[in-house]
Amino acid sequence: PIFSQTVLNPTYQLNTFNFNPSVRFLGTSTISFSGLQGSFSPPITSNNISGYAVSKVNSNSSGAGRILMIALNASTSDWSNISGADMMSRIGNNIYGSRNSTNLTQVGPIIGLPVFMSSTHFTTSNTAKIEINGAAFSSSASTTAAFNSSVYRLGISTYGVNDWLNGDIAEIILYDADQSSLGSNHIAIESYLALKYGIHKTGSYISSGGSTIWDAATNISYHNDVFGIGRDDISSLLQTQSNSMNTGNGDGTGQNGKGNIIISNPSGLANGDFLMIGHNTNDLSLITTGISASTGANARLNRSWKVQQGERRAGVADSAS
Repeated sequence: PIFSQTVLNPTYQLNTFNFNPSVRFLGTSTISFSGLQGSFSPPITSNNISGYAVSKVNSNSSGAGRILMIALNASTSDWSNISGADMMSRIGNNIYGSRNSTNLTQVGPIIGLPVFMSSTHFTTSNTAKIEINGAAFSSSASTTAAFNSSVYRLGISTYGVNDWLNGDIAEIILYDADQSSLGSNHIAIESYLALKYGIHKTGSYISSGGSTIWDAATNISYHNDVFGIGRDDISSLLQTQSNSMNTGNGDGTGQNGKGNIIISNPSGLANGDFLMIGHNTNDLSLITTGISASTGANARLNRSWKVQQGERRAGVADSAS
């Protein structure tokens, strides 16, 4: 065991983020926390790796809220040993990583976000990069020594019992090669995660095949709380119901006054089919202008949504229920 204290089992939660489940880590104190540890086979021995996580952190009360750590074995340190790394942890209100006792630049804040995706990349150019929700990378100096990691840890670290996590982890992706230098790969990975978990991200969304499914520049006026449904067989994505986690909740119930919309029950989704939506940030008041007589309506919402099927067809919805 890593600790002499009893480590509680995390719990499986349904409909945490955009109709998808999560694993909940119920850390509350140095004697009550939860974590998972497992092994890689074969071990990670590359000198450049990338990690992605979708998570939510509820509290900044612990020393550091550990999300993903990798290490040489079950008893060795993760963040302070050159064989492993702290891929991503909460520190204060932000997210950061660490390797060989050298901390990466912090990015955030992440406390208060309904869910966020983060990625950390150790490159071949003496640089480590970190970002959240598709934003620009923050870079730090780092070693290019090869990793030798056969163990991963979620929610805990060997550093101490004060490094517990209070929050949820929905998905972890770990590559034994740096993805940040492969622009389209990195964007496709984050597009998959954003679409699956209802996360609005910076920049365009692309499929695993490299096709643009939502162009942030073309849709700049509507690039707000973007979400959608879609199928991408390469990434095993099949999202048949969706809402933005900025306006709704994991089970689709809306947040008060946010104008939540759910897309669901498609008649059929073929590989490569996507339906994306974003809005123009206008308020949710009722107005009587700009209404087509053929609708028979007397008023509409001031906010408009743009709905786009891949890059083939697009339209603007003036109101939705």
